[in-house]
This record gives sequence, structure tokens and C-alpha cells, in this order.
Amino acid sequence: MPNLSQQEYRKRKQENRINMFQIIKEWEQSGESQTTFCKNKNLSFHIFYYWLRLYKDQSRHAATRKAFIPVTIPVNEMTSSNEIEIHYPNGVRIVLPKNSDLSMVRTFINMI
Repeated sequence: MPNLSQQEYRKRKQENRINMFQIIKEWEQSGESQTTFCKNKNLSFHIFYYWLRLYKDQSRHAATRKAFIPVTIPVNEMTSSNEIEIHYPNGVRIVLPKNSDLSMVRTFINMI
């Protein structure tokens, strides 16, 4: 195989990702077990599982990104509260000190 430029390599890698994610979607629609689907497609189960994990990780991250919206608080509406409150649609409420480390805030957000 001839050497590929970085651009060609990235293009092929992206095409492969799209193809494999399409196969994952076909499996989801098929109603078959993973093993049966792989046998019918003549696909290595280990390769299928690798791409399934990537697909699920990407889907999870996409859902997380869509779940949050930017909030802008006008200066005149800022309070002198010493707490950060996070309210979730399911009723969960998290209250943290205003000077909390950002990594701690992320940890609490990701727990829900």
C-alpha cells in the first residue's frame, strides 16, 4: 500500500468511521444479537464491538453537549450569594460554594 498523505489518511479514517457507524445502526434496527449479526455480515465480533463502544461513547458525549445551554446573567441581576445552584429538570438540586473548583463542579454535573 502506498504511503498516504495525512489528509488522505484522515479522510479514509473518517469514511471508515461513517461506514462502521452505519453498520452499528443496521444492527440496532435488525433485532439480531451481536453475534448473529456479525456472522451474517461476515464481520469479526471484536471489530464490531470496538466500533460499538466508539459509537456509544460518541452518542453519550453528543447527548451531554446538547443537554446544556449557555446562560448569560446580566450584571444587574447578579446576586451576592456565596453559592452556585444547579437545578435539573428531574428536581435534583446541587448547591456548591461559589468559590468551588471548576473540576469539582464538573464532577457533580457528570454524576447526574
